[in-house]
Amino acid sequence: MLGAFIPILLPVAVVILPLLDFGSAVIRRMRAGKSPFSPDRKHLHHRMLDMGHSSQTAVLIFYAWTAIIGLSMLLMYIGVSHGWPGQYWGGVAFGVLGAAACLVVTFIPNHRRRTSPTSPDSPPPPASPDPTAPTRAHTPVPQEHR
Repeated sequence: MLGAFIPILLPVAVVILPLLDFGSAVIRRMRAGKSPFSPDRKHLHHRMLDMGHSSQTAVLIFYAWTAIIGLSMLLMYIGVSHGWPGQYWGGVAFGVLGAAACLVVTFIPNHRRRTSPTSPDSPPPPASPDPTAPTRAHTPVPQEHR
């Protein structure tokens, strides 16, 4: 019986993460009395950046979550349709183990934490150029001859 629904659920499983992020943003903003289109830093991507992940790492983690959900659904479908022993339990086991691995990777970011420019751990700002030296912005621009 479950095998009949998996081809319908598989595409939904692949897009569930962006849909949940969008839906939670709309609900969060409307509860705060703001427009659902107003910007904030509470999207999943921004939260991952605030946890210390780089943009690339955050996207790869989202890909991993999507792959785990999609592949576990696919394994459930294959198990049921081909009559594997245990049928859909192989997909469930893959999903549970994959979710555990993704949770570890998500909540334990790499050791390079993002630092703000004013934190004591951040490196000093680069030396400013000589203020008396002419710059391109201060050089007079010749007027066109007509």
